[in-house]
Amino acid sequence: MKFESRDKRTLQKRIDNFIYLGKKKHGSNRYDYSAVHNEYKNNRTPVHIKCNMCDNPPFKVYPFVHTNKSDNQKGTCPHCYVPKQTVQETRWNKNIKHRIKEFKVRMFNRHKGRYAYPYLEIEYKNENSIITVKCNQCNTKPFKRLVRALKAEDRYAGCEVCNKNKMVKIIKRKNKIRQLRNRRTQNIPRDYGCIYKITNTKNNKFYIGYTTMTSQKRLKAHADETRRMQKGHKGKSSYLHNSMAFHGIEHFKVKVLEEFTNVTPIFLGTLEKEYIEREKPHYNLSPGGELGAHKNK
Repeated sequence: MKFESRDKRTLQKRIDNFIYLGKKKHGSNRYDYSAVHNEYKNNRTPVHIKCNMCDNPPFKVYPFVHTNKSDNQKGTCPHCYVPKQTVQETRWNKNIKHRIKEFKVRMFNRHKGRYAYPYLEIEYKNENSIITVKCNQCNTKPFKRLVRALKAEDRYAGCEVCNKNKMVKIIKRKNKIRQLRNRRTQNIPRDYGCIYKITNTKNNKFYIGYTTMTSQKRLKAHADETRRMQKGHKGKSSYLHNSMAFHGIEHFKVKVLEEFTNVTPIFLGTLEKEYIEREKPHYNLSPGGELGAHKNK
């Protein structure tokens, strides 16, 4: 009776385990492992595997790479493998064509073909893209609009030349709604509120404001707004934010002048006006109790 050595028995088990893992990962009929029985020595010795999906010659691969869960590129057939990035780009291009088509239909139903979008296929990426819009009614110079603004039903983003009166009417209506909403919210008592003072340690100029959050959180909010402004975001840029950007955020310190509990924003706004009138702060461009004026420099 002929007995196999222990090394041969363990080697055969490793070969069977490698083939089992390969078929489990790639499928039972994807690759031909017939050459593995003669070439396999260990997990770090290359073997030849033939791909059943193409007619190319067998490719050389390390067994541990072929069965590795995280490395799909090196362990598969180099002729059949499609990189993940290519798949994502193909899927993205397909989706963006669908979104462009949907956008055209939506704009046609809303404006009845009044506007044209000559560079839509080039400029459209997502809802934050800015695209060129041409008015077919007045044939004036094309203008730029945000895609999100064009798709919003409650936001006017049409031609300013043809619809000046309509645009002014919409803005007045929205401002009226906003003012009513602000009055309602200002009458609601808050758990905490304070009058704070932000000082520039370089020149001792200061800013006075009120908030219903902690003073440190309010300073952080001013710093975040300054960083967004430095990155080019188009938002409100007050005198304080411009100064923080010029002198450096680290040179501005906050101090609480007065703090309250169960207080309304209306009371805080009135008190802020009194502080501004008395202290004459350098960075406040409004009398207080409202959003400050903007200053570009």
